[in-house]
Amino acid sequence: MVLATAALILPSFLIIVLLSGLFLTWEGNHLVRGAMAGLTAGVVGLMLAVVWALVKKFPRRWYYYMSTSCALLASLYLKLNPIWLVLLGGGQERSRYWFKEFVLNQDLETQLTSERM
Repeated sequence: MVLATAALILPSFLIIVLLSGLFLTWEGNHLVRGAMAGLTAGVVGLMLAVVWALVKKFPRRWYYYMSTSCALLASLYLKLNPIWLVLLGGGQERSRYWFKEFVLNQDLETQLTSERM
């Protein structure tokens, strides 16, 4: 297990260490700065493409939009760490399912009671 993990992580770790050493050596070069600026724009474009693909597949329910808006506002105005936003979103979703399950079970019990009378 340890060997498999090392075999998976070690090559990319070594490549990153080598490239960071080269970058530190060449970061003053205007060509390297231009390439990094271009890469930054490319990464932003890729991230926006992924977000757009996820938005198109997003279910159209009001509570998803409300949760997303609240998370965005909490991130912008309260400066919450994204990890807390993910944990709060997971807790919100779990509590919604628990409440739905509780309400459905309660409705089934009242239906069964009314049918017996």
